[in-house]
Amino acid sequence: MPEVSLHDSTTQLCNNAHVMVDSHEKTTQPEGYNPLHISRIVVEALFGQYSYDLHSDDTDLSKLLILYGDNGSGKTTILRSLFHLLSPARNKQHRSELARVPFRRFCVTLGDNTVVAAARPEGNIVGSFQMSITKEGQIIAEASFKTDANLKLTSEPRSSSRRPLLDALAALGLKLHLLSDDRKIVTDLLPTGDEDDEELDESSTARGLHLRSLSAASLMTWKGIASKADESTSLDKAIQRLVEWIRKQAITGSGAGEVNVNSLYTDITKQIVSPSKETEQAKPELQSLIADLKVQGVRSVSFARFGLSTELPSEELSAALQDRRAEKQALLLTQILRPFVDGVRLRLNALESIHDTIVTFIETINAFYHGKMLSFHLREGITIKLPNAQSLHPNLLSSGEKQLLLLLCNVLAAGDQASVFIIDEPELSLNVKWQRKLVDALLDCTKKSRTQFVLATHSIELLTQHQHNVLQLTEIENGRH
Repeated sequence: MPEVSLHDSTTQLCNNAHVMVDSHEKTTQPEGYNPLHISRIVVEALFGQYSYDLHSDDTDLSKLLILYGDNGSGKTTILRSLFHLLSPARNKQHRSELARVPFRRFCVTLGDNTVVAAARPEGNIVGSFQMSITKEGQIIAEASFKTDANLKLTSEPRSSSRRPLLDALAALGLKLHLLSDDRKIVTDLLPTGDEDDEELDESSTARGLHLRSLSAASLMTWKGIASKADESTSLDKAIQRLVEWIRKQAITGSGAGEVNVNSLYTDITKQIVSPSKETEQAKPELQSLIADLKVQGVRSVSFARFGLSTELPSEELSAALQDRRAEKQALLLTQILRPFVDGVRLRLNALESIHDTIVTFIETINAFYHGKMLSFHLREGITIKLPNAQSLHPNLLSSGEKQLLLLLCNVLAAGDQASVFIIDEPELSLNVKWQRKLVDALLDCTKKSRTQFVLATHSIELLTQHQHNVLQLTEIENGRH
Protein backbone atom coordinates (compact mmCIF):
# COMPACT_ATOMS: atom_id res chain seq x y z
CA MET A 1 0.00 0.00 0.00
CA PRO A 2 1.55 3.37 -0.97
CA GLU A 3 2.10 5.86 1.81
CA VAL A 4 0.38 9.22 1.72
CA SER A 5 2.28 12.38 2.48
CA LEU A 6 0.54 15.17 4.34
CA HIS A 7 2.36 17.60 2.08
CA ASP A 8 0.36 16.50 -0.97
CA SER A 9 -1.82 19.16 -2.55
CA THR A 10 -4.87 17.10 -1.65
CA THR A 11 -4.20 17.88 2.04
CA GLN A 12 -3.94 21.61 1.56
CA LEU A 13 -7.14 22.20 3.53
CA CYS A 14 -5.60 20.54 6.59
CA ASN A 15 -2.14 22.03 6.37
CA ASN A 16 -3.39 25.56 5.72
CA ALA A 17 -5.95 25.41 8.50
CA HIS A 18 -3.95 27.92 10.51
CA VAL A 19 -4.67 30.61 7.91
CA MET A 20 -8.26 30.88 9.09
CA VAL A 21 -7.58 30.83 12.83
CA ASP A 22 -9.68 33.49 14.52
CA SER A 23 -7.71 36.74 14.49
CA HIS A 24 -9.36 37.64 17.80
CA GLU A 25 -7.28 34.91 19.43
CA LYS A 26 -4.05 36.54 18.27
CA THR A 27 -4.82 39.98 19.66
CA THR A 28 -6.78 39.26 22.82
CA GLN A 29 -5.60 36.76 25.39
CA PRO A 30 -7.95 36.65 28.40
CA GLU A 31 -6.87 35.48 31.81
CA GLY A 32 -6.20 31.76 31.74
CA TYR A 33 -5.74 31.78 27.96
CA ASN A 34 -4.67 28.37 26.66
CA PRO A 35 -2.41 28.80 23.61
CA LEU A 36 -2.86 25.10 22.86
CA HIS A 37 -6.65 25.14 22.74
CA ILE A 38 -8.40 23.45 19.83
CA SER A 39 -9.38 26.21 17.41
CA ARG A 40 -10.29 24.21 14.32
CA ILE A 41 -11.22 20.64 13.36
CA VAL A 42 -11.18 19.49 9.75
CA VAL A 43 -12.37 15.98 8.97
CA GLU A 44 -12.82 14.44 5.55
CA ALA A 45 -14.90 11.37 4.71
CA LEU A 46 -15.86 10.48 8.27
CA PHE A 47 -17.60 7.09 8.01
CA GLY A 48 -16.85 7.50 4.32
CA GLN A 49 -19.52 10.18 3.88
CA TYR A 50 -19.24 13.23 6.18
CA SER A 51 -16.77 16.11 5.77
CA TYR A 52 -16.62 19.02 8.21
CA ASP A 53 -14.61 22.19 8.68
CA LEU A 54 -15.37 23.26 12.25
CA HIS A 55 -14.11 26.68 13.33
CA SER A 56 -15.32 30.17 14.17
CA ASP A 57 -14.16 33.43 12.62
CA ASP A 58 -15.67 35.69 15.27
CA THR A 59 -15.73 33.82 18.61
CA ASP A 60 -12.92 33.03 21.02
CA LEU A 61 -13.09 29.28 21.59
CA SER A 62 -10.11 29.08 23.94
CA LYS A 63 -12.33 28.30 26.93
CA LEU A 64 -15.32 26.55 25.40
CA LEU A 65 -16.10 24.74 22.15
CA ILE A 66 -19.43 22.93 21.73
CA LEU A 67 -20.20 20.48 18.92
CA TYR A 68 -23.81 20.06 17.87
CA GLY A 69 -25.27 17.80 15.22
CA ASP A 70 -27.90 15.21 14.45
CA ASN A 71 -27.66 11.70 15.82
CA GLY A 72 -25.23 9.71 13.69
CA SER A 73 -23.39 12.80 12.45
CA GLY A 74 -20.21 11.75 14.24
CA LYS A 75 -19.98 13.97 17.35
CA THR A 76 -18.84 11.18 19.66
CA THR A 77 -16.42 9.80 17.07
CA ILE A 78 -14.89 13.24 16.56
CA LEU A 79 -14.42 13.70 20.31
CA ARG A 80 -12.72 10.34 20.73
CA SER A 81 -10.56 10.93 17.65
CA LEU A 82 -9.45 14.27 19.07
CA PHE A 83 -8.31 12.52 22.21
CA HIS A 84 -6.50 9.70 20.38
CA LEU A 85 -4.87 12.07 17.89
CA LEU A 86 -3.52 14.63 20.37
CA SER A 87 -2.63 12.56 23.42
CA PRO A 88 1.11 11.77 23.68
CA ALA A 89 0.58 8.85 26.10
CA ARG A 90 2.45 5.80 24.81
CA ASN A 91 0.65 2.94 26.51
CA LYS A 92 -3.00 3.84 25.99
CA GLN A 93 -3.46 2.44 22.45
CA HIS A 94 -4.30 5.88 21.05
CA ARG A 95 -2.88 5.20 17.60
CA SER A 96 -4.41 1.72 17.60
CA GLU A 97 -7.84 3.21 18.21
CA LEU A 98 -7.26 5.86 15.55
CA ALA A 99 -6.53 3.13 13.02
CA ARG A 100 -10.07 1.78 13.50
CA VAL A 101 -11.86 5.12 13.02
CA PRO A 102 -13.23 5.51 9.47
CA PHE A 103 -11.96 8.77 7.97
CA ARG A 104 -9.74 9.89 5.11
CA ARG A 105 -8.20 12.88 6.89
CA PHE A 106 -8.47 14.29 10.38
CA CYS A 107 -6.71 17.59 11.16
CA VAL A 108 -6.71 19.65 14.33
CA THR A 109 -5.39 23.22 14.59
CA LEU A 110 -4.30 24.51 18.00
CA GLY A 111 -4.32 28.09 19.18
CA ASP A 112 -0.62 28.58 18.42
CA ASN A 113 -1.17 27.43 14.80
CA THR A 114 0.23 23.96 15.38
CA VAL A 115 -1.57 21.45 13.15
CA VAL A 116 -1.75 17.78 14.12
CA ALA A 117 -3.08 15.62 11.29
CA ALA A 118 -3.68 12.04 10.24
CA ALA A 119 -4.34 11.01 6.64
CA ARG A 120 -4.83 7.83 4.63
CA PRO A 121 -4.12 6.99 0.97
CA GLU A 122 -6.85 7.97 -1.44
CA GLY A 123 -9.62 5.39 -1.39
CA ASN A 124 -8.93 4.14 2.17
CA ILE A 125 -10.86 5.20 5.26
CA VAL A 126 -9.62 2.67 7.84
CA GLY A 127 -6.31 1.09 8.73
CA SER A 128 -2.86 2.48 7.97
CA PHE A 129 -2.34 6.22 8.20
CA GLN A 130 0.34 8.86 8.11
CA MET A 131 0.51 11.31 10.97
CA SER A 132 2.25 14.70 11.10
CA ILE A 133 2.76 17.78 13.23
CA THR A 134 3.32 21.08 11.44
CA LYS A 135 3.47 24.73 12.43
CA GLU A 136 3.11 27.64 10.05
CA GLY A 137 3.46 25.12 7.22
CA GLN A 138 6.79 23.79 8.52
CA ILE A 139 6.94 20.12 9.40
CA ILE A 140 7.94 19.30 12.98
CA ALA A 141 7.57 15.53 12.86
CA GLU A 142 5.79 12.80 10.92
CA ALA A 143 5.43 9.03 11.09
CA SER A 144 3.64 6.12 9.44
CA PHE A 145 1.35 3.74 11.31
CA LYS A 146 0.60 0.55 9.36
CA THR A 147 -2.00 -2.09 10.15
CA ASP A 148 -2.58 -5.70 9.24
CA ALA A 149 -5.80 -7.20 7.86
CA ASN A 150 -7.34 -7.11 11.34
CA LEU A 151 -6.63 -3.38 11.68
CA LYS A 152 -4.01 -4.08 14.32
CA LEU A 153 -0.93 -1.89 14.14
CA THR A 154 2.11 -3.78 12.96
CA SER A 155 5.65 -3.46 14.29
CA GLU A 156 6.77 -2.04 10.93
CA PRO A 157 8.00 0.57 10.61
CA ARG A 158 9.97 0.19 13.84
CA SER A 159 8.58 2.02 16.83
CA SER A 160 11.79 4.02 17.03
CA SER A 161 10.82 5.75 13.78
CA ARG A 162 7.56 6.80 15.39
CA ARG A 163 9.18 8.06 18.56
CA PRO A 164 10.10 11.55 17.23
CA LEU A 165 6.45 12.22 16.46
CA LEU A 166 5.30 10.98 19.88
CA ASP A 167 8.06 13.04 21.51
CA ALA A 168 6.90 16.09 19.54
CA LEU A 169 3.34 15.53 20.77
CA ALA A 170 4.60 15.33 24.35
CA ALA A 171 6.73 18.45 23.85
CA LEU A 172 3.60 20.47 23.11
CA GLY A 173 2.78 20.15 26.80
CA LEU A 174 -0.95 19.70 26.21
CA LYS A 175 -2.82 17.51 28.72
CA LEU A 176 -5.85 15.64 27.39
CA HIS A 177 -8.81 14.37 29.41
CA LEU A 178 -11.81 12.47 28.01
CA LEU A 179 -15.11 11.95 29.82
CA SER A 180 -17.01 9.56 27.57
CA ASP A 181 -20.73 8.93 27.45
CA ASP A 182 -20.29 5.91 29.76
CA ARG A 183 -19.09 8.42 32.40
CA LYS A 184 -15.59 6.96 32.56
CA ILE A 185 -12.76 9.45 32.47
CA VAL A 186 -9.43 8.82 30.80
CA THR A 187 -6.79 11.35 31.71
CA ASP A 188 -3.16 12.19 31.05
CA LEU A 189 -2.90 13.02 34.76
CA LEU A 190 -2.38 9.32 35.41
CA PRO A 191 1.22 8.09 35.20
CA THR A 192 2.10 6.19 32.04
CA GLY A 193 4.85 3.78 31.12
CA ASP A 194 7.49 4.24 28.47
CA GLU A 195 6.32 1.53 26.11
CA ASP A 196 4.74 2.53 22.81
CA ASP A 197 0.98 2.12 22.74
CA GLU A 198 0.99 1.05 19.11
CA GLU A 199 2.77 -2.16 20.12
CA LEU A 200 0.03 -3.19 22.58
CA ASP A 201 -3.21 -5.00 21.91
CA GLU A 202 -5.80 -5.60 24.61
CA SER A 203 -6.63 -9.02 23.16
CA SER A 204 -3.17 -10.23 24.13
CA THR A 205 -3.23 -8.91 27.68
CA ALA A 206 -3.92 -11.10 30.69
CA ARG A 207 -7.24 -9.34 31.12
CA GLY A 208 -8.23 -10.15 27.56
CA LEU A 209 -7.24 -13.82 27.94
CA HIS A 210 -9.18 -14.03 31.19
CA LEU A 211 -12.30 -12.59 29.62
CA ARG A 212 -12.23 -15.13 26.79
CA SER A 213 -12.19 -17.92 29.34
CA LEU A 214 -15.44 -16.80 30.98
CA SER A 215 -18.88 -18.01 30.04
CA ALA A 216 -21.35 -15.56 28.53
CA ALA A 217 -23.41 -15.38 31.73
CA SER A 218 -20.44 -14.95 34.03
CA LEU A 219 -18.93 -12.43 31.62
CA MET A 220 -22.02 -10.22 31.89
CA THR A 221 -21.89 -10.44 35.68
CA TRP A 222 -18.15 -9.74 35.71
CA LYS A 223 -18.58 -6.71 33.47
CA GLY A 224 -21.34 -5.36 35.70
CA ILE A 225 -19.15 -5.69 38.78
CA ALA A 226 -16.16 -4.27 36.93
CA SER A 227 -18.20 -1.30 35.75
CA LYS A 228 -19.21 -0.37 39.29
CA ALA A 229 -15.68 -0.98 40.53
CA ASP A 230 -14.22 1.15 37.76
CA GLU A 231 -16.67 3.94 38.57
CA SER A 232 -15.75 3.87 42.25
CA THR A 233 -12.05 3.62 41.52
CA SER A 234 -12.16 6.53 39.07
CA LEU A 235 -13.88 8.76 41.62
CA ASP A 236 -11.54 7.71 44.43
CA LYS A 237 -8.49 8.37 42.27
CA ALA A 238 -9.82 11.73 41.11
CA ILE A 239 -10.41 12.83 44.70
CA GLN A 240 -6.96 11.60 45.70
CA ARG A 241 -5.31 13.48 42.81
CA LEU A 242 -7.07 16.72 43.76
CA VAL A 243 -6.17 16.41 47.45
CA GLU A 244 -2.53 15.66 46.61
CA TRP A 245 -2.41 18.59 44.17
CA ILE A 246 -3.83 20.98 46.79
CA ARG A 247 -1.35 19.75 49.38
CA LYS A 248 1.51 20.28 46.97
CA GLN A 249 0.36 23.83 46.24
CA ALA A 250 -0.03 24.49 49.96
CA ILE A 251 3.50 23.28 50.71
CA THR A 252 4.88 25.52 47.97
CA GLY A 253 2.93 28.54 49.17
CA SER A 254 3.52 28.06 52.88
CA GLY A 255 7.25 28.55 52.40
CA ALA A 256 6.70 32.05 51.09
CA GLY A 257 6.72 34.71 53.79
CA GLU A 258 8.58 32.44 56.21
CA VAL A 259 11.44 34.45 57.62
CA ASN A 260 14.61 32.74 58.71
CA VAL A 261 14.82 33.05 62.50
CA ASN A 262 18.39 34.36 62.40
CA SER A 263 17.50 36.94 59.75
CA LEU A 264 14.40 37.96 61.67
CA TYR A 265 16.22 38.67 64.91
CA THR A 266 19.12 40.28 63.07
CA ASP A 267 16.65 42.67 61.47
CA ILE A 268 14.95 43.39 64.78
CA THR A 269 18.31 44.04 66.47
CA LYS A 270 19.35 46.45 63.73
CA GLN A 271 16.13 48.39 64.11
CA ILE A 272 16.44 48.57 67.89
CA VAL A 273 20.04 49.85 67.88
CA SER A 274 19.42 52.30 65.06
CA PRO A 275 18.75 55.94 65.94
CA SER A 276 15.38 55.95 67.67
CA LYS A 277 12.43 58.00 66.64
CA GLU A 278 10.44 59.96 69.12
CA THR A 279 7.57 58.07 70.72
CA GLU A 280 5.06 60.45 69.18
CA GLN A 281 6.45 59.72 65.71
CA ALA A 282 6.10 55.97 66.32
CA LYS A 283 2.44 56.14 67.32
CA PRO A 284 1.07 56.37 63.74
CA GLU A 285 3.20 53.36 62.76
CA LEU A 286 1.79 51.41 65.69
CA GLN A 287 -1.78 52.26 64.64
CA SER A 288 -0.98 51.16 61.08
CA LEU A 289 0.42 47.92 62.48
CA ILE A 290 -2.76 47.31 64.48
CA ALA A 291 -4.94 47.91 61.40
CA ASP A 292 -2.84 45.54 59.31
CA LEU A 293 -2.90 42.96 62.09
CA LYS A 294 -6.71 43.01 62.13
CA VAL A 295 -6.90 42.59 58.35
CA GLN A 296 -4.56 39.60 58.33
CA GLY A 297 -6.42 38.15 61.31
CA VAL A 298 -9.71 38.21 59.40
CA ARG A 299 -8.04 36.64 56.36
CA SER A 300 -6.40 33.90 58.43
CA VAL A 301 -9.79 32.61 59.66
CA SER A 302 -10.76 31.30 56.21
CA PHE A 303 -7.27 29.92 55.54
CA ALA A 304 -7.30 28.10 58.90
CA ARG A 305 -10.69 26.57 58.05
CA PHE A 306 -8.99 24.60 55.26
CA GLY A 307 -5.84 23.84 57.27
CA LEU A 308 -3.72 26.10 55.08
CA SER A 309 -2.55 28.26 57.98
CA THR A 310 -3.09 28.75 61.69
CA GLU A 311 -5.57 31.39 62.77
CA LEU A 312 -3.88 34.62 63.77
CA PRO A 313 -4.91 35.78 67.31
CA SER A 314 -5.37 39.32 66.05
CA GLU A 315 -8.07 40.40 68.50
CA GLU A 316 -5.97 39.51 71.53
CA LEU A 317 -2.86 41.14 70.09
CA SER A 318 -4.77 44.24 68.96
CA ALA A 319 -6.29 44.68 72.39
CA ALA A 320 -2.86 44.52 73.99
CA LEU A 321 -1.39 47.00 71.50
CA GLN A 322 -4.23 49.46 72.10
CA ASP A 323 -3.54 49.57 75.83
CA ARG A 324 -2.27 52.97 77.01
CA ARG A 325 0.91 51.41 78.33
CA ALA A 326 1.73 50.17 74.81
CA GLU A 327 2.02 53.73 73.56
CA LYS A 328 5.15 54.24 75.62
CA GLN A 329 6.74 51.27 73.82
CA ALA A 330 5.26 52.06 70.40
CA LEU A 331 8.60 52.12 68.64
CA LEU A 332 9.87 48.86 70.15
CA LEU A 333 6.58 47.02 69.59
CA THR A 334 6.46 48.17 65.98
CA GLN A 335 10.03 47.05 65.37
CA ILE A 336 9.33 43.61 66.85
CA LEU A 337 5.88 42.92 65.40
CA ARG A 338 6.12 44.50 61.95
CA PRO A 339 8.32 41.68 60.50
CA PHE A 340 5.91 39.13 62.00
CA VAL A 341 2.79 40.73 60.49
CA ASP A 342 4.53 41.23 57.15
CA GLY A 343 5.50 37.55 57.17
CA VAL A 344 1.88 36.50 57.83
CA ARG A 345 0.66 38.71 54.97
CA LEU A 346 3.21 37.35 52.53
CA ARG A 347 2.41 33.78 53.50
CA LEU A 348 -1.34 34.29 53.06
CA ASN A 349 -0.73 36.07 49.75
CA ALA A 350 1.27 33.07 48.56
CA LEU A 351 -1.56 30.73 49.60
CA GLU A 352 -4.33 32.94 48.26
CA SER A 353 -4.57 31.29 44.86
CA ILE A 354 -5.01 27.77 46.24
CA HIS A 355 -7.34 29.14 48.95
CA ASP A 356 -9.57 30.74 46.32
CA THR A 357 -9.53 27.53 44.28
CA ILE A 358 -10.73 25.54 47.29
CA VAL A 359 -13.46 28.10 48.03
CA THR A 360 -14.71 28.03 44.44
CA PHE A 361 -14.65 24.21 44.39
CA ILE A 362 -16.60 23.86 47.64
CA GLU A 363 -19.12 26.58 46.82
CA THR A 364 -19.67 25.15 43.33
CA ILE A 365 -20.25 21.60 44.57
CA ASN A 366 -22.52 22.65 47.43
CA ALA A 367 -24.58 24.89 45.13
CA PHE A 368 -25.51 21.70 43.25
CA TYR A 369 -25.81 19.24 46.15
CA HIS A 370 -28.97 19.07 48.24
CA GLY A 371 -29.18 17.55 51.72
CA LYS A 372 -25.43 17.09 52.02
CA MET A 373 -22.41 19.32 52.45
CA LEU A 374 -18.89 18.88 51.06
CA SER A 375 -15.91 20.33 52.91
CA PHE A 376 -12.13 20.25 52.66
CA HIS A 377 -9.26 20.25 55.13
CA LEU A 378 -5.61 19.82 54.29
CA ARG A 379 -5.27 17.02 56.80
CA GLU A 380 -8.54 15.10 56.30
CA GLY A 381 -8.99 15.81 52.59
CA ILE A 382 -12.51 15.91 51.12
CA THR A 383 -15.42 14.97 53.38
CA ILE A 384 -19.16 14.87 52.73
CA LYS A 385 -21.65 15.07 55.57
CA LEU A 386 -25.41 14.72 55.91
CA PRO A 387 -27.52 17.20 57.93
CA ASN A 388 -27.16 14.94 61.00
CA ALA A 389 -23.34 15.32 60.72
CA GLN A 390 -22.97 11.69 59.62
CA SER A 391 -20.22 11.19 57.04
CA LEU A 392 -21.17 9.97 53.57
CA HIS A 393 -18.71 8.09 51.36
CA PRO A 394 -18.42 9.71 47.90
CA ASN A 395 -19.32 6.41 46.21
CA LEU A 396 -22.77 6.59 47.86
CA LEU A 397 -23.63 9.80 46.03
CA SER A 398 -26.16 9.76 43.21
CA SER A 399 -24.89 9.23 39.66
CA GLY A 400 -25.25 12.93 38.86
CA GLU A 401 -23.50 13.98 42.07
CA LYS A 402 -20.64 11.57 41.45
CA GLN A 403 -20.29 12.76 37.86
CA LEU A 404 -20.02 16.39 38.97
CA LEU A 405 -17.49 15.58 41.70
CA LEU A 406 -15.44 13.40 39.34
CA LEU A 407 -15.36 16.11 36.71
CA LEU A 408 -14.47 19.00 39.02
CA CYS A 409 -11.76 17.01 40.82
CA ASN A 410 -10.06 16.21 37.51
CA VAL A 411 -10.51 19.75 36.23
CA LEU A 412 -8.91 21.34 39.30
CA ALA A 413 -6.15 18.72 39.61
CA ALA A 414 -5.00 19.73 36.12
CA GLY A 415 -3.81 22.96 37.76
CA ASP A 416 -2.22 25.49 35.45
CA GLN A 417 -1.22 22.95 32.83
CA ALA A 418 -2.47 23.65 29.32
CA SER A 419 -5.41 21.23 29.26
CA VAL A 420 -8.34 20.22 27.10
CA PHE A 421 -11.28 18.45 28.72
CA ILE A 422 -13.29 16.55 26.12
CA ILE A 423 -16.75 15.72 27.42
CA ASP A 424 -19.38 13.71 25.56
CA GLU A 425 -22.92 14.73 26.54
CA PRO A 426 -22.16 16.40 29.89
CA GLU A 427 -25.91 16.59 30.53
CA LEU A 428 -26.18 12.83 31.16
CA SER A 429 -27.43 12.02 34.68
CA LEU A 430 -28.09 15.72 35.30
CA ASN A 431 -31.51 17.30 35.75
CA VAL A 432 -32.47 20.37 33.75
CA LYS A 433 -31.54 22.73 36.61
CA TRP A 434 -28.06 21.23 36.82
CA GLN A 435 -27.64 21.30 33.04
CA ARG A 436 -28.40 25.01 33.11
CA LYS A 437 -25.64 25.68 35.65
CA LEU A 438 -22.98 23.12 34.68
CA VAL A 439 -20.91 24.90 32.02
CA ASP A 440 -20.87 28.20 33.90
CA ALA A 441 -19.68 26.31 36.98
CA LEU A 442 -16.87 24.66 35.01
CA LEU A 443 -15.80 27.96 33.48
CA ASP A 444 -15.89 29.67 36.86
CA CYS A 445 -13.65 27.00 38.39
CA THR A 446 -11.10 27.37 35.59
CA LYS A 447 -11.18 31.11 34.84
CA LYS A 448 -7.56 31.47 35.96
CA SER A 449 -6.27 28.20 34.50
CA ARG A 450 -5.33 27.32 30.93
CA THR A 451 -8.24 24.96 30.41
CA GLN A 452 -10.53 24.46 27.43
CA PHE A 453 -13.72 22.41 27.42
CA VAL A 454 -14.73 20.67 24.20
CA LEU A 455 -18.28 19.34 24.48
CA ALA A 456 -20.76 17.46 22.35
CA THR A 457 -24.34 17.88 23.46
CA HIS A 458 -28.03 17.64 22.63
CA SER A 459 -29.02 19.74 25.64
CA ILE A 460 -31.06 22.78 24.66
CA GLU A 461 -30.11 24.32 28.01
CA LEU A 462 -26.41 24.17 27.17
CA LEU A 463 -26.81 25.17 23.54
CA THR A 464 -28.98 28.23 24.11
CA GLN A 465 -26.85 29.64 26.94
CA HIS A 466 -23.59 29.30 25.00
CA GLN A 467 -24.78 29.55 21.41
CA HIS A 468 -21.80 31.66 20.29
CA ASN A 469 -19.47 28.79 21.18
CA VAL A 470 -21.46 26.19 19.23
CA LEU A 471 -20.02 24.68 16.05
CA GLN A 472 -22.67 22.84 14.08
CA LEU A 473 -21.72 19.71 12.15
CA THR A 474 -22.69 20.96 8.70
CA GLU A 475 -21.24 19.09 5.75
CA ILE A 476 -18.93 20.70 3.23
CA GLU A 477 -18.91 19.41 -0.33
CA ASN A 478 -16.00 17.12 -1.24
CA GLY A 479 -14.17 18.16 1.91
CA ARG A 480 -13.84 21.77 0.71
CA HIS A 481 -15.75 25.05 1.04
